[in-house]
Amino acid sequence: PDSPMHALEGWKHMETAIVPGIYDETVADSHQVVSTFDAFCFARAASQYLGLQLSPSSGANLVAAFERASQLDSGHIVTIFADHSMKYLNDSFWSDDDYHIKNPFI
Repeated sequence: PDSPMHALEGWKHMETAIVPGIYDETVADSHQVVSTFDAFCFARAASQYLGLQLSPSSGANLVAAFERASQLDSGHIVTIFADHSMKYLNDSFWSDDDYHIKNPFI
């Protein structure tokens, strides 16, 4: 997440989080941040345009995958959608017009 006050369940804002001793920052090739707003927008757009019922954290994975793909000339991007939207269906971002974005998938 891009800030300590995010709404992405299970994600850690690394600059302010208590980092577990087993975490090895040298394993990852890069570090990518995603905003809660973008995660909500992509989760909503994935539902509306693709029929994918993603959780906000899975929406954040999708944002990161799109951003990484835009930096490649060739190759493949793989991400994991570890959660779905069922426990988030009452959250306001599903119906809040502030989270409406143009279809990012075309």
